[in-house]
Amino acid sequence: ANAQQTLIKAQNSYELAVSNLNNVIGLPLGTELTIKDELKYQKYPLSLDESIQYALNNRPDIAVANIAVESAQKNIQIAKAGNRPSVSASAATGWYDNDLPGADNNSWSIGVTATWNVFDSGLTKSQINQANAALEKAKEQARQTSDSVQLEVRSAYLSMKEAEKRIETSQVAVAQAQEDFKIAQVRYSAGVGTNIDVLDAQVALTTAKNNYNQALYDYNTSKA
Repeated sequence: ANAQQTLIKAQNSYELAVSNLNNVIGLPLGTELTIKDELKYQKYPLSLDESIQYALNNRPDIAVANIAVESAQKNIQIAKAGNRPSVSASAATGWYDNDLPGADNNSWSIGVTATWNVFDSGLTKSQINQANAALEKAKEQARQTSDSVQLEVRSAYLSMKEAEKRIETSQVAVAQAQEDFKIAQVRYSAGVGTNIDVLDAQVALTTAKNNYNQALYDYNTSKA
């Protein structure tokens, strides 16, 4: 009865997981999926340092934080433009004549204007200080993002290595439980064992298989 309750909960969790997956990939929530692959162990080729570096180079949140720093740096240059003169150029052509249609009398002009706001009541300085503060804030946020990413990768990597060791030990436990179950069946058939011995061996085998599957699941999710 206890196992039946566990099965009901597991089936419900599976249905919810399938619905969430359908939602992620844009399928109707009630779509029935046929899973072709099974959980399996494939050794992860990268070291911890390599994994961290890969994350720093490819994680989108790192890219967003770096772009924010670059944008803040450009805003400083924009703010400093208030201390520089503004230069504009203009050019024009035209024609005039007292008679219509008359002969064309063309004219042209070129002009250059430079302005420099020397007295702005400290507005430019204030804008520069504000831009510098925004840059420091962006740098700090980028640093925090980098630290968070490294912590996430380190946590996942260590969890993966722990699950990897559990896979090895649980495989041994499954093999041992299978042998014990066979022995219990033989003893029961020979009349020197009881049905309880067979059931206990079967429970032990199921537990060992569950531990192995859980280790596989933890390994693959941490690797991902």
